[in-house]
Amino acid sequence: MDDDKNNGPYYKEAFNETANIVGLVIVGALSAATLNPVPLFIGAGLEALYMLFVPDSKPYKRLVDLKKRIAEKEEEENTEKLSKEMKLANLEKRDSNLFSRYKKLRKIHNEIFERSNQPGKKTADLMNPELEKINYLLDSYVNFLDTYVQYKEYLGKVNEKAIQSDIDRLNKEIFDMTMSKKGAKKNDELKKLKQKNVDILIKRKERITQMGNTLSTINAQLEIIEDTLHLINDQMVSFQSPESMGVDLDELVSGVENTEQAIAETNKFLSDISRLRTTN
Repeated sequence: MDDDKNNGPYYKEAFNETANIVGLVIVGALSAATLNPVPLFIGAGLEALYMLFVPDSKPYKRLVDLKKRIAEKEEEENTEKLSKEMKLANLEKRDSNLFSRYKKLRKIHNEIFERSNQPGKKTADLMNPELEKINYLLDSYVNFLDTYVQYKEYLGKVNEKAIQSDIDRLNKEIFDMTMSKKGAKKNDELKKLKQKNVDILIKRKERITQMGNTLSTINAQLEIIEDTLHLINDQMVSFQSPESMGVDLDELVSGVENTEQAIAETNKFLSDISRLRTTN
């Protein structure tokens, strides 16, 4: 039973193979054109043998699995490409200065690749692992810019002093109600509600602080990526080997990954706060 479930996709793939479909169509057409059922019987027999042995064979299964992995990778790459294009279009619309920074860095990125492929230098093969890291850095740069704009716009709309003022006011009201002897039972319920509001406002302040810290980290990482690519481009003029670049890209990639982790943690924190506000 389990084997039938596992083999199901392979039978489907085998039946839908172009050669198989074409063969069935030809047999059917030949039988209809000659008004002779023999080709149809022969075709049905061959199809039965084909479906009996091919889908269950290990080579065919490996082929189907390989095609599936290739298709999934292409879909993932297309999704990432579309996402990047959307982020850049959004960036151009919301912050032309940051978009201009990206265009300048993209130009430097292209110059590095052009220099690595100059005739006679034979640096492309030597640089290939480093070029992959440089591509990764540029993609991360786009992601950082996208997050940077979102955080910057949000923080620009937040009045932290007003939040602190509300916290102080509510705490005073809670204190006054605690000291008052009138309507103690009613006050207890109201105090609980006010305290919940204080807790939410404190969480908001924590969120703002964390976003500010992450924003500073992103800005520093953007500058490091920019300066690093400029340095690599300068040194590519006299490039001899990857070691001669004088840049530890592995360390930089590690720093980028740490920043991505910080962003992920901040976004999770923001999501948790949003749920807290909803439930209260």
